[in-house]
Amino acid sequence: MTIALATKIIVPQEQVLAPVPAYCPLSPKYSDLSTMEISGRSATAVLDGAPYTTVITSRGLEAMADEPDDHGGADKGMRPHELLLGALASCTAITVRMYADRKQWNTGAITVTASLERSQEGRTVESRIHLDLETANALPPDQRDRLLQIAGMCPVHRTLQSPIHISKSLKV
Repeated sequence: MTIALATKIIVPQEQVLAPVPAYCPLSPKYSDLSTMEISGRSATAVLDGAPYTTVITSRGLEAMADEPDDHGGADKGMRPHELLLGALASCTAITVRMYADRKQWNTGAITVTASLERSQEGRTVESRIHLDLETANALPPDQRDRLLQIAGMCPVHRTLQSPIHISKSLKV
């Protein structure tokens, strides 16, 4: 089964039927738009030596970013935009799995493919991300529709569709 997601979907709180764990992005804590919660995450990227090979660390875990050979890199890791798409795809899969498990829906494996299309005119960049969701097991139409709604509630999806403010500093 393939489900496509290309628009922002807001599901009213009363449609989130079963209780959910506090850490779950589907909990009332996250779906109540009248309250504000501030949370923080961080990742550090170190580029030292190779032209573009960059080691990324967060919470003691490592990932690698790089550019392909034809862009001057060593092709030792995903490109930065691929990491962004991977964050969205994995967060979507995790959110859908949490919901399906709560509902005891037998989805089988959940696969999410995120694709990015960017257009640029001068300094203006417009980005379009498309998500394809697939479950290993067939589901009734009402469950497929609900999982498509839930896919739009993952924290990374909500971050990307909300205002993002980036500040910078340079230390020597």
